[in-house]
Amino acid sequence: MALSDMTRSEVEKAIAECDRLGRDLFLRRYGFRRARRYLLVHEGRQVEGEPFFRAPGPV
Repeated sequence: MALSDMTRSEVEKAIAECDRLGRDLFLRRYGFRRARRYLLVHEGRQVEGEPFFRAPGPV
């Protein structure tokens, strides 16, 4: 999926999945490690940005 195809709703669903699973499990599930760059700021906290755009979608 291209970044231009992502909707705010889809990103928010992925963030909710991350919150539900916990950051480390979410990253492992989609094959990512903690980011050094490209952080997404959501509600005042920083999370890795790339997994939210590369993950196949919330389960």
